[in-house]
Amino acid sequence: MDETMDGGSFKEDSRLSFARIEPVSIEVRNLSVSARTDGFTGRFKRAKKSDLEKNDESVKTILYDTSFDLPESSLMAIIGGSGSGKTTLLNVLADRTSNGSSLIKKGDILFNGSSLANVRNAYVIQQDILSPNLTCRETLIYATELRLPDSTTHAERMALVEEVILELGLKDCASTIVGDSTHKGLSGGEKRRLSIGIQLLSNPSMLFLDEPTTGLDAHSAFLLIKTLKNLAKRGRTIIISIHQPRSDIFFLFDQLCILSKGRTVYSHTVDNVLLYFQQFGFSVPDSVNPADYLIDITAVDVRTFQSEEEGMERLLKFTKDWKDYSIKLLTNDTPKSSNKDKKISIKKAPFWRELSILIKRTHVLTIRDTASLFSLIIESIFMGIICGWVYYKPGDDIAGIRTITGAMYSSCALQGYLMLLFETFRLCHTDIKVFDREHTDHCVSPLGFLLSRRIAKLFTEDVVVTIFYSSITYFMYGLKKNASNFFIYWLIVFLTHLTSMTGAMFAVSISRNYATASLVANLNYTLQSFACGFFANARTMPVYIRWTKYIAYLWYSFGATMVNQFKGYEGDCPYDNDASCSSYKGETILKEYGFGRSHWTTVCIFVVLGWSFGFYITAGVLLHFKKVDISLSKQVKEAPVSREEDTTSTKTAATEDYKTIDVTLNDIYLSVKLKKNEKIILNSINASFKAGKLNAIMGPSGSGKSSLLNLVSGRLSSDLINKYNSSGQITFNNLLVNSKMLSKVSSYVSQDDDHLLDTLSVRETLQMAANLRLRNMTAIERRQIVDEVIGKLGLRGCANTLVGSEFIKGISGGEKRRVSIGIQLLSNPQIMFLDEPTSGLDSFTASTILEILQKLADEGKTIIMTIHQPRSDLFTKFGQVLLLSKGGCVGYNGPQSEIARYFGDLGYPCPRLTNSADHILDLISINSQSIEKEDESKSRIQNLLNNWKTQPKETVSQVERITDEQFDVQFEAYIRRPCGFTVALVECTKQLTISTVRNKAIINAKLGNPMGLGIVVALFMAPLKKNYVGIQNRLGAIQQTTALYFCGMLNNLTSYPPQRDYFYHEHNDRVYGTLPFFLSYILVEIPFDIFASLLVACFFGPIIGLPRTVEMYFALAYCAMMTLMCGESLGIITNTLFTEPGFAVNAVSVILSIGTFMAGIMSLHMNSFLKGVNYMSPLKYMMVILLNMGFPDDLEFSCDSTTMDSSGNCIMGNGKEVLESYGLKQKYTSYFGVLLCVTVIYRGIAYILLRLKMLKIDIGVFRSAQV
Repeated sequence: MDETMDGGSFKEDSRLSFARIEPVSIEVRNLSVSARTDGFTGRFKRAKKSDLEKNDESVKTILYDTSFDLPESSLMAIIGGSGSGKTTLLNVLADRTSNGSSLIKKGDILFNGSSLANVRNAYVIQQDILSPNLTCRETLIYATELRLPDSTTHAERMALVEEVILELGLKDCASTIVGDSTHKGLSGGEKRRLSIGIQLLSNPSMLFLDEPTTGLDAHSAFLLIKTLKNLAKRGRTIIISIHQPRSDIFFLFDQLCILSKGRTVYSHTVDNVLLYFQQFGFSVPDSVNPADYLIDITAVDVRTFQSEEEGMERLLKFTKDWKDYSIKLLTNDTPKSSNKDKKISIKKAPFWRELSILIKRTHVLTIRDTASLFSLIIESIFMGIICGWVYYKPGDDIAGIRTITGAMYSSCALQGYLMLLFETFRLCHTDIKVFDREHTDHCVSPLGFLLSRRIAKLFTEDVVVTIFYSSITYFMYGLKKNASNFFIYWLIVFLTHLTSMTGAMFAVSISRNYATASLVANLNYTLQSFACGFFANARTMPVYIRWTKYIAYLWYSFGATMVNQFKGYEGDCPYDNDASCSSYKGETILKEYGFGRSHWTTVCIFVVLGWSFGFYITAGVLLHFKKVDISLSKQVKEAPVSREEDTTSTKTAATEDYKTIDVTLNDIYLSVKLKKNEKIILNSINASFKAGKLNAIMGPSGSGKSSLLNLVSGRLSSDLINKYNSSGQITFNNLLVNSKMLSKVSSYVSQDDDHLLDTLSVRETLQMAANLRLRNMTAIERRQIVDEVIGKLGLRGCANTLVGSEFIKGISGGEKRRVSIGIQLLSNPQIMFLDEPTSGLDSFTASTILEILQKLADEGKTIIMTIHQPRSDLFTKFGQVLLLSKGGCVGYNGPQSEIARYFGDLGYPCPRLTNSADHILDLISINSQSIEKEDESKSRIQNLLNNWKTQPKETVSQVERITDEQFDVQFEAYIRRPCGFTVALVECTKQLTISTVRNKAIINAKLGNPMGLGIVVALFMAPLKKNYVGIQNRLGAIQQTTALYFCGMLNNLTSYPPQRDYFYHEHNDRVYGTLPFFLSYILVEIPFDIFASLLVACFFGPIIGLPRTVEMYFALAYCAMMTLMCGESLGIITNTLFTEPGFAVNAVSVILSIGTFMAGIMSLHMNSFLKGVNYMSPLKYMMVILLNMGFPDDLEFSCDSTTMDSSGNCIMGNGKEVLESYGLKQKYTSYFGVLLCVTVIYRGIAYILLRLKMLKIDIGVFRSAQV
C-alpha cells in the first residue's frame, strides 16, 4: 500500500508502553455451533419422545465445522456478510457463552495448548456500556485502577491513560462527559473508541473485538486498526470481527477468516488470500477494495430466489474447496509459546483498591446524577411534609390512635416502598449493566460492587434522605418529645430504607429485566405489608401463615416504631371504668399488635439490619453464580412466500408525473447554549442537494453531520435541557420554505434503531408499516410490496425472526438497520434523509442499500445521507458531496466527480490503490495521536477551510417566498398525510395486541401483580372473623385494595415506554396522530384490566369473606378496574413528562403513596384542605364504596370485656357502628359514577399532556420563510 499524508503505511514504533506479556497462539479444530430455539418447555417435551420421533427442527446451526491455526502476535479479522456468524465465532472463541446458554458447541479451542482461563484476555462488545456522567478521562482512570495489579505504580497507570487517550484520538473529548440520549456528550464514534480503550488498559495477551470500527469515520477506523496492529507487533494476539475494512486497513491484518451463512470460505494469511481466490478465477479488479470484493463473491444475494440459489451453490463450492485446501495447512506442530506448560498468572487490582476506587466512582456518579439525587431529596422533604400534614397531631382518642398507628406504618412501609421501586428501576436502567460488563471482564467483584454502592451512597443519599424525612414527620406527628425516642425513630426509618435498597438489589440480581425485577420487589412488599401486622392482626393470622411475620423485616420495623411511641402511652378515654379504657392504653395497643415485649426495640433494630445484610449476601451470591444470558428468539410462523420471480418495480403512493426538488441551504447556523457559553455546531453552511442523485454529507465524528440532517429535516427541537439557536434559509427550487413544509414531503431514517419493537418479526414490522403508509392499496398489493422490500434488502432469511432486544437474541444490528430503511422505502417519499444508513452493515449489504437508494434517485427523488466509510465503488455513485470538518465548517461542496481533482490541485493527490473517500476524510480529520501530528493536521484543515471560502460560489437565483397554503397546493402530489383515524386505530391496536401478548414480562406484570396481591390477601386474611380483631382485619383488607394503584403504575412502566418511543417515531414520520395511538393503548389495556379485576375481586370478596354477595363482587371488580386504569394514567403522565426514568418512577410513586394514605382509613384526622384535595383521588371514592359495602348495617361483631362499654354493650357491635366510630359512614351509590368520571379525567389529562409533548418547540430556524 502507498503511504498517505498521515502515514498510511504502518510504522514500527508503538506508543503504548504496556508491560511485556506472554504471547498466545490458537488452535481451532472441528468447531461447530448450533442453538436451540424451543426453550426449556420444548426440550422437556422432546425428551419424552422416542428417538424415532425426535428431529432437529428445534436446533438451528449457526456455525458449521471450521478449523484453523492462529500464530502468536497476529492480528486476525473475521469478515463476512450480515448474519454470517462473525459475532458467534468471536463469542465462542472468547468463551462468552454461559453454561445455561441455548448454544451447543462442539470441537476444540486451545490457547497455547490449554484453555482461555490461563490467558489474560479482554473482550470489546458491540454495545458501549458506559457511565453517562463520567468524563472520557475519568472513565479510563477508573478502568485502569480496577484492572492493573499492584506491580504498576499510580504514576505508571496515569501515564498509560494519557497514552491511550492520544493513541485512540480522544484528546479533544477527554474532558467531555460520556452522555446519553438525554444529555449530549461523546459522539458514537468517540464512545466506541473509549470502550476499546477500557479493554486495552488491562494489558491483555489475547484481545477480542466485536465490530470495533462500527460508528467510526474512515480516518478514526484506520487509526484504531493501526493501534491494534502495533499491539499485535508487541506480542498480543488479536481477533476482531469487522464489517467494512477499508483497503489500507485490510492489508494491516495478518490473518483473515471469511464467513458466509455460517460456513468458512477462507481462514489463513492475508498475503495468500488474493492468490488463493485467483486460482478459482476470482481476481480483484483494480481500484476495488479487496475486502469488499471478497465479501461480494462469497455472500448469498437473497433479493431474488434465483440469485439465492446461485449464491448458495457458489458458497457450497467455496466451502468444499477451502476444506480440501486447508487439510494440508493444519498441523499439530503450530508454534507455541516457550512457556506453554506454565500457567500464566492473571493478576488484577487488589480488593481494597477495587473497593476504594468503586466507592470514589460511585460517589462522583451520585453527585453528578443531579436528577436522581434532587428527586430523592425533594421526595423525602415533600413526602415528609405531606405525611406530617395528613397525620398532623391527631389527638389521643380512638380515631387518633388509629391515625398515629397509620403514621407509624407509613414511615416504615410506604417510604420504604418508594425507595424500593426507585432503586430497582435505577439499577436496571444503567448501573447493573456497567457491573455486568466489568464483572465479565473480571475486574469488579460482586462484593466490591455491593459494598462500594452502599458506602458511597451512605451519606449522599441514605442518611440525608432519612434525616430529612424523619425530622419533618416526627415533630409534625406530635410524637414523644424525647431525644432518645427521636433517634430510635430515625434509626428505624434509616434501616428500613437500607433494607429497601438492598432488597432492590436482590430483585435485580434475580432478573435484569425491570418488569420481572419489579414483580419480585412488588410481591416482596405485598408479603411484608401483610405480615407486618398493620392490616392483618399478627396474633389472629391463620396458623399456616402466622410464622411469616418472623421473616418480615417490616414487622420488626413497624413494631419498633410502635413500641417507641406507645410504651407508657395513655390516651383520652371517654369512659370512667378502667376496663373500658384499656383500648386507650399503650400496653393494650401493643399487645393487640403482638409487640408487648420490653426489649422489642433493640431486637427489631438488629433484625432489620440483619435483613439488609441478608438481601445483600443473597444478591452477591446470585450475581456471582447467575450469569447474564441472552436467549435465542423464536421464529414467527407465516404463510410460505410464493417462489415466483420477484417483481422489479415497486408500486408507490406517489404519482408518476413527478416534479424534481433541488434542496439548497444558505448560511445555515446552529448552536446550543451551555451553562456558561454557547457551542457552535454548524457554522455558515452553504450547500446544494440535487434531485436524481445521491447526496452525501461526510466528515469525521463530531463534525455536525447528524445535527445538520436533523435540523434540515425538522427533527431538532429545544427542550428544558438543550436550548438551540439557529438561522439561515432552505429553498426548494428557489422557493423559500421552512422545516415544517419540508417534513411534509420527506422521510427520515435515524441512526439508531431503538424504536423497533422487539416482539414483532421483520415481516410484521414492515407489513404494519405498509398498512399505515400505503393505505390506498389493496392488502395483496401491500403484501407484494413488503415481500419485494424484504427481498431487495436481503431480509428473506430473517423475515420471520423477531427483532429482539438486549434480553432476547433476535436479528443482527445490520438487519435492524435494513428494517428501519425498509420502513421508509415503503412510503416512497420525494425527499429522503438517512443518518448513517450503512453504519454497522457489511460491504455487500451496504452496496445493496445504496443500489436501492440510487434507483430511487433515478426516479427523481432527492436522497440526502450522512455516511462514515463509503467503499470506493460506492463513493463514485454519489452525485453531490458536502464535506464538513469538526466545528461544522464546510471543506467542500460540489460534484463527487470533481472532489479528487479539487484536492489534488491543492497538493493532496489521492495515492494509487487508495479509496478516495478515505483519503479525503483523512485530510479533513484531526490526528491527535501526538502533539506534532495534531498541530500539523489542524494547520492543514484550516488551510483547506480557508481555501474553500475563496472559491467562487454559484450564482444564486432570486428566492421566492411561499405560504403554507401555496406550498400545499404546489406540492400536493408529494405531501405525506397522516392516514385515516379508523385505519390507524385498527393497525395500532393490532400491533399493540401482538406486542403485548408475546411479551411475557408484560403479561406477568399485568396479571401477576394483581393476582399476587389477591393471593397474599387470601393467605393472610381468609376467613375474616366477626370479632373486634376482625374489624381491624376488614379495614386492613379494604385498605390493601389501594395497592392496585401501584399495580397500574407498574403495568404502565413495563409496557408504555417502548410503545411511546415507537409512537414518537411514527408521529414524526407523519404516519398517524396522537388519538389513534392513545385509544389503541386503552383498547389493549382494558381486557387485561377487566380480567385482572375479576380475578382480584375473587380473592377480596368470596375467598376472604367480605360480604359474599354478587353486588360486593362486582363492586370490588369495578373499583379494582378503575384504580388500575388511574394508576396507568399516572404512569402515562409521568413517562410522557419525564425522559429520565428514575425521576419518572420516583415522581409517580410519590403521587400514588400520597393517594394511598389519604384514602380515608390510615388518617382519620385530615384538615379540610387535605380533604378537599382528596376529592381528586380515585382512592377516596373506592374506599367509600368498599367500606360502606364491606360493613353493612346488618353485619354484627362479637366482643369481650375489654371492648364493651359501661352498659355491657359492644363498643362497635355492627357495621354501622364501626363506620360511625371512625367517621366513615356515607352514602356511596353516586360514587360509582364519580369514580368513573375521575378515571376518565385522569386519562384525559394523560392524553392532553401527550398531545402537548408532540408539539415541537420552535428553535428559530428558517423563520424567514414565514410571510
